[in-house]
Amino acid sequence: MSINAEIESPQQAAIRAAIRAARERREAEIRARIRSLSDEDRRPAVAAEIARDLKAAAKARAIAEAAAGASRKAALARAGELEARVGSALQAQLDARWALAAAAETTRLARARGETVDEVAGRTRVSSRGGLQLAFERGQLAGGAVKPELLLAAGERYRDAFERASGLTTPARPIGVTPRTGKPSAGPQDAVFRAADRLARMRAGLSERQRAVLDRVCGMDMTVGATAQALKAGAPSVRNALRAGLRLAGEAVGAW
Repeated sequence: MSINAEIESPQQAAIRAAIRAARERREAEIRARIRSLSDEDRRPAVAAEIARDLKAAAKARAIAEAAAGASRKAALARAGELEARVGSALQAQLDARWALAAAAETTRLARARGETVDEVAGRTRVSSRGGLQLAFERGQLAGGAVKPELLLAAGERYRDAFERASGLTTPARPIGVTPRTGKPSAGPQDAVFRAADRLARMRAGLSERQRAVLDRVCGMDMTVGATAQALKAGAPSVRNALRAGLRLAGEAVGAW
């Protein structure tokens, strides 16, 4: 090899300097972003993933700056993909932290007011002012063939089944499917499967509109007005669907 071949050309030196500068900039961004995370957000497993993806994105950006044509396009695409993944991970952390803080604050304030707070399937609910309870208190369950108190009880059973069945997320047993092996399921999922079976029976005779109303008012604690808005329906038709749906759901499980 000749001496001239070992000497770096100005173009090569410029490319190397550009790569080094880009890497230093991105590493500085990595350090700044990791420092900005709270102690809770800097849990080892998650922080390690974020840092690794950021470093990989920085490397891809540096390669893109020194490349051209298809290589540049591929490197930019890879960097964009990694940065999007980092953004999603950071947002997920923030969302989870916000949800926990919001649930804790809701529970604290509700209990301070003497309200009833339930925790079912990992979900916090102020049952004393949920959509079903409000419908009962406002007389929206009255006017049918079944007493409002019985419809309220049926709605509470529907809500309990809905919330417990929402925990049925194993790949082999999707929500709403109950094993028919003739043998009881082992472990804590047993109650979840029973709830899914009860929910399926309560839904069996419902129309599509009745099911949508019960899912929202009983299962998601939405008011009749909010449900009407979500379904783009009139409040009177939602009230009728709620009363009729609760009557059918209650009859399906022998609630009266």
